Amino acid sequence: MTAPAPATGAQTVPPVHRVKGVDHAAFPTFDPAGTVRFYRDVLRFPVVHSICAAGWGPEKHPDFIHFFFDIGNDDRIAFFYYFGFERPAGPDAKGDVYAGFDADVPQFWVNSRHLAIHVDSEEDLLEYRRRLDESAWPVEMQVMHETIESIYTHDPNGYMIEITRALRPVTPQEDLDAELTIDALIDVVTGEDPSMDKLLARKAELIVERAPAWRPAAGVPAKAVLAEALPAGAVAADRVAPQAVPAGAAPAGAGAAQAPAAEGVARA
Repeated sequence: MTAPAPATGAQTVPPVHRVKGVDHAAFPTFDPAGTVRFYRDVLRFPVVHSICAAGWGPEKHPDFIHFFFDIGNDDRIAFFYYFGFERPAGPDAKGDVYAGFDADVPQFWVNSRHLAIHVDSEEDLLEYRRRLDESAWPVEMQVMHETIESIYTHDPNGYMIEITRALRPVTPQEDLDAELTIDALIDVVTGEDPSMDKLLARKAELIVERAPAWRPAAGVPAKAVLAEALPAGAVAADRVAPQAVPAGAAPAGAGAAQAPAAEGVARA
């Protein structure tokens, strides 16, 4: 039996699959020091990026640290720590950190748990924006950050989805800066009243303490000194990777509205 010919105008070419896998999976944390000990010190997943940012977005938003661990294959797991945001009642509830929340959970906390998917180019990113904007789930934010550009929406289950592209290569200096930030964060959160200001002050102290080790001796390339300073397994200087960004809520139907660039107000 001969199969019927496709109807005139019917699509015969499969749609182009442009995504390149997971960029990062992100989660909030109330215990950044324990999180770093578990992923960096026990599992030995290197810290590869961090963002120190002032509160941003369409709602009251605390200062936060967004930090990333390399889990191989250019994939990452990331965490948000919000200064001054306390764990709600019910810390013994079964499940993850969401288990203790009720209906009053802030939207920024909800959106901090999200999946980011990587694309290679602006053309690819805009193609996914077109597909979403023509659907029942239009883009809620398109954000040009310091190192990446991302679009955001929520899927039918209420999960935030980010699609992101890199704007430039990641540098080894940024990897070293991430290590400094995380070491300063651990020192600050194990003390009293942690804050962004205290973190930045501690980070400055660490820079002064460690700077002598970064000065190359005569005849030693600066790149070699930097490589020695980086943790084992840190990304190479020529690796091009998208950098993760904090995702905040946007009003429904925001469409093409641009959200503030979080890294543009970063204080470190």
